[in-house]
Amino acid sequence: MAGSSSTGEDIYAFDAGHLRAYRRRAQIVFQNPTSSLNLARAWPTSFVRPLVLHGVARDDRRRRVLATLRAVGLTDAYLERYPSSLSGGEKQRVALARAFVTDPLLIVLDEPTTALDVSVQATILELLLEQKERTGLRLPSHLARPRGGASGRRRGHGHA
Repeated sequence: MAGSSSTGEDIYAFDAGHLRAYRRRAQIVFQNPTSSLNLARAWPTSFVRPLVLHGVARDDRRRRVLATLRAVGLTDAYLERYPSSLSGGEKQRVALARAFVTDPLLIVLDEPTTALDVSVQATILELLLEQKERTGLRLPSHLARPRGGASGRRRGHGHA
């Protein structure tokens, strides 16, 4: 339903404080991760702004970025890389990590695997479902685990 939060609340009725709190719990991952990355800077700078806006203490920011990187299968070595040096799958992992870093309850995904080859698509879907299991994240129901995924078992659909 348009204007409803993941809990059924009318987001148009939120005051500024409630809307700010809701935005922290809802993130978006765009179809083309390249267009949402600043090509002139090493990509980790894009993680800092949401953490600052959400009041995350300076000492906690680096820890959260590193933990999020590991959660999407990237190493600390990626911190110094520019978006132009990343593959399509790596850019998509960065986009997911940026969405995960604020610990959202809901992520809106605009066709997150469209531009990726089949093996990378399966990996990205696995990452989303692992995050869902770990945190209770809400994902659109059409993001089911592909048959024969890394775990070899078929999972049910998520909840919108």
